[in-house]
Amino acid sequence: MPVNLPTIRTVEEARDALAEVLESPERTGQIIGMMEKIMYCRAAEPRRFLGDALAGLIKGGLEEMREKRRKALEKKQAEDAAHAKELEAQIQETSAQRREDAVEAASTEEDDDAPVPIVIVPAADEIKILEELGTQLDALNLAAVAREIFPDLKSKAQPWEVGRAIFLHEKEAREFLLQGARLKDHERATMLAPAWDAMQRLIENSKPDWAPHAGELRTLVDEYFASNPPVNGGTDATVMFEVLLMRDDHVRELLVLLGADRPAALETVGALRSKLDQLLEFEAGRKE
Repeated sequence: MPVNLPTIRTVEEARDALAEVLESPERTGQIIGMMEKIMYCRAAEPRRFLGDALAGLIKGGLEEMREKRRKALEKKQAEDAAHAKELEAQIQETSAQRREDAVEAASTEEDDDAPVPIVIVPAADEIKILEELGTQLDALNLAAVAREIFPDLKSKAQPWEVGRAIFLHEKEAREFLLQGARLKDHERATMLAPAWDAMQRLIENSKPDWAPHAGELRTLVDEYFASNPPVNGGTDATVMFEVLLMRDDHVRELLVLLGADRPAALETVGALRSKLDQLLEFEAGRKE
């Protein structure tokens, strides 16, 4: 006799599944329950929603993801440093052997001029940059969860505004999101309002004074990507723009440059884009 699995085909069904998982009082039980629910997903959208909810709401949130990413980056840095030392030793050994075997001065000169492979090892400050960018991306993923828990966010706030509020005030945002996530669909019409109102206030209070200039920055980012389109799974203009607007220091620097030196502003966008591409490549490697 065939077994009917509780398949999840829509985000609405995924919201109910999340509410059911959150009924468990223990975090371990919630994690196991969520992983089981993800297995039952038959479409990408509900699977993505539950996966982001698992990481952002149940497994410890942005701080835990930041810590795991930092450790992974440090591990890769150590591996790259060890590889660089090994490569250097191999080059020295090979050069010494060639000098011993050389019988003509020309041969020695060719060895001295031969290109030497270089392995770039990220410095500690670069790891900090990548770690910070990773947390901003995590906040955007959690913002996507928020837009499903509170569907009115799709028309009342931009994704970057939601992500920024979560990035700056994660503790409060997670509390409101969990309040909404614990409600089944039949409860949402009458019980969602308090959490929704609190989330709206948090987003409004997180809006920066430069918000009216966001459109100028989007135009700048689009201009950059028109000449430098994404390649090999790298970041695109939308993600670049949304990540950029979470950090006041990045925005204020670009707004100054926009008024004085547009080519320099485009170059600054390119520099940040290269870091995001580096991070995305690293994250892809972590998932393999």
